[in-house]
Amino acid sequence: ISYLVGDTAKATGIGFVIHGFMTSEEKDVAHLWDDWASTLNMVLYRIWWPTGNMESWNQLLQKLSSSTSGNGITTANFAQTLLASNPFHVAQDVTFHVAQVLSRFLEQIDRTNNNNDRRQIVLIGHSLGAAIAYQTLLQERTTTDTTACSDNDTLTTSDTPPSPLVDHIVSLGGAFIPKVEDIHKSLTQIGGKFINVYSKNDQVLQVGYRAANFTAACPAGIVPLLTTHQLIDEASRRTIFDLDMSAHIPMEEGTLFGHYYAGDTLHKIATKIKDLLV
Repeated sequence: ISYLVGDTAKATGIGFVIHGFMTSEEKDVAHLWDDWASTLNMVLYRIWWPTGNMESWNQLLQKLSSSTSGNGITTANFAQTLLASNPFHVAQDVTFHVAQVLSRFLEQIDRTNNNNDRRQIVLIGHSLGAAIAYQTLLQERTTTDTTACSDNDTLTTSDTPPSPLVDHIVSLGGAFIPKVEDIHKSLTQIGGKFINVYSKNDQVLQVGYRAANFTAACPAGIVPLLTTHQLIDEASRRTIFDLDMSAHIPMEEGTLFGHYYAGDTLHKIATKIKDLLV
């Protein structure tokens, strides 16, 4: 975890930014989040995780090249190499383990500032980073509320469920496919809002993600969760806020074909969700 931007002493919120696939080589990303720190009065930290890099892609290409050269190479061998060594699949498999570690960390974090005021905890994830944020909420909690030992030295535990793990989660172009039962479980770990930022123009998720996972289901980053999954219960309607950014992210190379959230787009999102993060 490394500091990005924001006033560590006076900020009313602590945000943990989790970038997506192949971002491990991006060193200077603090400027992307300046608006968030100022507009939302948060101090932001970046969570580093093994997201894959260009070297891993080059190694895959070499393996694919060698698997198709010479005699006796089958389509099955080619497909096996592609699936086993694909950096995206490797990174996607890692997300669950990162979520486990992050969940344990958030259970122990000090949430107060220098004035001893409680600060909000906000998870902000993009793409596979959003998948990590979402999976963090699905982990089994390890902490329990305990009372003092009685005269017979028996430790008693409270039946009161633990407080929510985070106050808010912001999913930007989420590269995960949520099940209805998991959505409901995640909501029990959120004290405030689950903000799902999506774009119907996102071709990385529309085509690439679904092809890589051999699925026709829609990942969170291209659809509104409430209507897509027919979530009509009170908890879902109170907690989930779907933000459609399709009109602001054109499907072009400069936006990674609708998947890249940066610059003016991030500013617009911060402005739109400001009143929700209270």
